[in-house]
This record gives sequence, C-alpha cells and structure tokens, in this order.
Amino acid sequence: MNAVPPSRKLCIAFLGDSITVGDGDARGTGWPARLMAATSPNPVRMHCYNLGIGGNLIADVARRCQTKLAARLTGRDGAGTALMIGVNDALRASATVNTMPLDKDALSQNLSTTIRAGQLYGPVVVIEPAPVLPSLVRDDGGVGEVILRKLNEVNSILGDVCTSLNAPLILQTEALSKHQAFSSALEHGDGLHPTAAGYDVLAGNIAESPIWSEFLSQVAN
Repeated sequence: MNAVPPSRKLCIAFLGDSITVGDGDARGTGWPARLMAATSPNPVRMHCYNLGIGGNLIADVARRCQTKLAARLTGRDGAGTALMIGVNDALRASATVNTMPLDKDALSQNLSTTIRAGQLYGPVVVIEPAPVLPSLVRDDGGVGEVILRKLNEVNSILGDVCTSLNAPLILQTEALSKHQAFSSALEHGDGLHPTAAGYDVLAGNIAESPIWSEFLSQVAN
C-alpha cells in the first residue's frame, strides 16, 4: 500500500526483455500494467511505459536506455525507472550452442550505465528476474537447472552494482521459484514465459514489496 497523491500524474518507464513485454500473457499487458493498477489509487493518473524488448541482454538495454528514457521522462516532475533484466544473459551462458559466458566486468558496467541513465530523471528500482522452470529444455541446449544457477550469478552482480550505486533491489527469483502458482503458470507456458496467472503473481509479488512502495513515494515527491 502506498500513498501516491491521486491528483499527481506519475511516469514510470519499465526497461526489460520479453518478460516485461508480457510474452505468453493472454491479457497482453505483462506485469508492469498490472503493477501500476495494483499500486496506484488512480491508475488513470499513471503513464506506464513498457520498454521491454524480447531477447534483450543487459548490454542491449544499456545501449538503448538513454535515448528511450530521455524521450519519455525529460521534463517530468514525477518520473522513475524500473529495471528487470538478466534472464537472457543467463540463457546465453547456459546454452551449449552459441553460448556467451557471463562476463562480470561487462555486465557490471552495462548495469551501471543503465541505472545511472535512469537516475538522471528520478528514482530507479531494480527487480530480480523471474525464474525459469527447472525442467525447461531449450533448443540451444540450455536446461532449466543450469539456467537457474547462471541466473543466481547474474543476481549476485545485480546486488553488487545496486549497492555501489545506492539503487534499491527487489529480491524475487528464489521466492518465485518456490511459488506453486507461478511454477504452474510456467508449466502451462513455455517454461520461460508464464501464462497470465503467472504475470498476476509476478506483479503481486512486487506490489507487496515495501521497496516498491518507497520507490513510488520517491517518484511522487
């Protein structure tokens, strides 16, 4: 629960990949729109910019963040950026073909670039990626258990960078991996993207975080 003034129009840009876009979601909105509806007393006063692009790596988001954010948040007096990214880096690192090992220095630099770009316009909150199904088997040879281990490595880098840049981090990968409804939504999806029920869980989990409430309060002020 947060106390965003109902008369204030807030602009939140969501940077991410296909999970942010909402692939597999029958409602076609993904988690950002659900989150805004759940945490704003007046969703009509919200501008929710979904800037997810399927397949994006952390480096891809770093390359496009400045231009995308500048076009939407410049001059706004109630702006913020939410970032959920990293699952594709874990996928590439766990593949047996076209693999791309995790480069901690490069990932750290690109994450720093993205967070700093958002901080030019207002508060930034970073959210851990959602987990994949442990039994997932991909065409590139990646399997769920290995992907999850790589995702933990990505999350460790996220934590280090967020600490260094004083950016709040919402933890969720481990909790969602143990969430029965989310796991079921992955099973009914493709193992990577949940069905609509999973996006409900994802948005609800973030909405319940006091870190998210504090982020919105900072944007409003």
